[in-house]
Amino acid sequence: MEIKRKIRLFFSTYGESLFKIIGVILVIWLVIRLFNQMAVDNAKERKLQNELTYENQIENEKKNQLEVQEREIIENFIDYCNQKEIEKAYNMLSDTCKQENYSTIEEFKNKYINRVFNVYICDYKIVKSEDIYTVTLVEDMIATGKTNETKEQKYKLVGVLERKIEICK
Repeated sequence: MEIKRKIRLFFSTYGESLFKIIGVILVIWLVIRLFNQMAVDNAKERKLQNELTYENQIENEKKNQLEVQEREIIENFIDYCNQKEIEKAYNMLSDTCKQENYSTIEEFKNKYINRVFNVYICDYKIVKSEDIYTVTLVEDMIATGKTNETKEQKYKLVGVLERKIEICK
């Protein structure tokens, strides 16, 4: 009986303070858990954003690489035409372009090379808008006797495995 009396006395004397301390500890514990959960959620969100950003960077790099490859194809075509390597340039044309416009190498030479590349092209600028590449060809000033003599040509790349050029009119 003595022990029960001591316990009752203890709780009657210190009970209110004890429950307040336990309540404060519980509130602190709950606040810490809440902040921890918020930190975990923020970390997950940042990780997801970083992954999306990384995926976007990879996608942009792939697009840039593809555009660089496409520009190189067009540059090669212009260089072949400019250096009168007609067979190499003709082989870069798509089958539909060959069938519709230039059925033979001679026809390609007469209708396209002699008309567009009759004067040496000293410089060119390539601009892409959607799927069409607009190429501004700058003719040699010494050969033409004129400054800023330019011609504009439009090309489209077709084909999936082997990229071919289609001349737009």
